[in-house]
Amino acid sequence: MKKVLRLVFLLLFVAAGNPAAQPVTPPEKFFGFRMGSDFKLADWPQIVEYFQLLDSQSERIRVVELGKSTRGNPFIMAILSSEENLAQLDRYRNLARRLASGTGFSGAALKEAVRQGKAIALITCSIHATEVGGTQSSPELAFKLITEDTDRIRRIRENVIVLLVPSFNPDGLRMVKEWYDRYLQTPYEGSRMPWLYHYYTGHDNNRDAFMLTQVESRLVNRVLYHEWFPQIHHDLHQMGNRAARMFVPPYFDPLNPNLDPLLVREISLVGMHMATSLQEKGKKGVITNAMFTHWWQGGFLRTAWFHNVIGILSEAASARIASPIFQRKSDLRAGFKGLQEYRPTVNFPDPWEGGWWRLRDIVEYDLEAALSLLEFTALYKEDILRNFYRMAARAIEKGKSEPPFAYVIPPDQWDASAAYRLVRTLLMGGVKIHRAERAFEADGVRFPAGSYVVLMAQPYRAYVMDLLGP
Repeated sequence: MKKVLRLVFLLLFVAAGNPAAQPVTPPEKFFGFRMGSDFKLADWPQIVEYFQLLDSQSERIRVVELGKSTRGNPFIMAILSSEENLAQLDRYRNLARRLASGTGFSGAALKEAVRQGKAIALITCSIHATEVGGTQSSPELAFKLITEDTDRIRRIRENVIVLLVPSFNPDGLRMVKEWYDRYLQTPYEGSRMPWLYHYYTGHDNNRDAFMLTQVESRLVNRVLYHEWFPQIHHDLHQMGNRAARMFVPPYFDPLNPNLDPLLVREISLVGMHMATSLQEKGKKGVITNAMFTHWWQGGFLRTAWFHNVIGILSEAASARIASPIFQRKSDLRAGFKGLQEYRPTVNFPDPWEGGWWRLRDIVEYDLEAALSLLEFTALYKEDILRNFYRMAARAIEKGKSEPPFAYVIPPDQWDASAAYRLVRTLLMGGVKIHRAERAFEADGVRFPAGSYVVLMAQPYRAYVMDLLGP
């Protein structure tokens, strides 16, 4: 009898000391429905409460409030990894900062740093609030990362620190849900709201990645280039529903000449891994090398390219918010960049043939896209970290050997406040700027003391070139 009691006590002790053994509430139990169910949307206060509940139930997640949204909603980020990694977050964050700088590591030291370090991956959801799938999938993604005991998920927890922003636009989610619920089971079900779903910028909140005029933009920008320095950024979006079911990279031409070719190759590798994983799971209608180009840096994941970050876009076909749609094969169209006809092609080998398309389909595509990205990050963690440093170091060397070597912003401006705003915006983007203590001459031009000097020998050279160059 004593042996039995000792065994029971031992089992209780082991369970109490093992965070993974504690019960973690699944999303469907908390919300009362499976994420992505027809006609159901989880609201932002519920999602925040669920993430806080996960934080209280597991040592594999920490939830932080980055600040308040434009209309005062909590803007949260979940940090997910193994218990051991979360206990050493400052160590891994400091290492990421040092790697982003492109300086300070010899060959042997770099090898050891990438061996010991952890990759940091940022996932942001539903910056466009009508594209609800990303946010609705985020509770399930967090739950899987915390609780699943597969080789895939264990590898992710061991090698990756996941930064998950469940909604890039909490205010918009609240507006979209209120509008959708109001007109559910009426002729206007799933209709557009007659006002902006971001209070000031509407759909253009994803055009704000370098101007940073909005509070949400600044919160995520701070994570990217000032506090966490992730090496990979995945932004979950939705698109029209008349063609492919999901886009993932590689992107389409043209190629921005300021981008490091190594980064372009990495982006394509990650995207093809995602496409292959989606295909393995039987997800039809995945397209690559189409529609979305490798040129413009206005969006957040694209601006990341110019900071040596692997920026990945996924775009799932939309339903009518949470209302399912039925599409015949004859409804599906092509005739755009990368797909001239709706038929199997090299970049679109398995077209979707039509049928019902639901929010749950979007959630499942988003979940597999995110998990396959994290799987790739875990498998190639050392290469990702090494190349992150390598590209930053290469940008510094290029700034020393190729013109332009600097941009100068003199203090005697017609509109001094505009010059100040330019300097402030560049600083928010992680650019290093100096101020001249005395007058100097460059290229035959005399510049006064107080001039701002942007030296091009810096890790974010591509960012400066794209914003200030021709």
